[in-house]
Amino acid sequence: MVIIMVDGKVLDGLSYNEKKLLLALEKRGGSGTPEDLISGGDFTLEVEVMGSASWLQSKGLAVI
Repeated sequence: MVIIMVDGKVLDGLSYNEKKLLLALEKRGGSGTPEDLISGGDFTLEVEVMGSASWLQSKGLAVI
């Protein structure tokens, strides 16, 4: 996954896990795998990562 620049207005419309995923990816230089995010302690389940990533991609904010 890779993040795309996000402004403050867009952040207001995101879910908790979508914001969490963007922050976790930002800590990793803008990209990472579900395994990286789980092993790093940001998420506990792959379904959380992939669901959030899917929504971010549909909103044009991430690329899977």
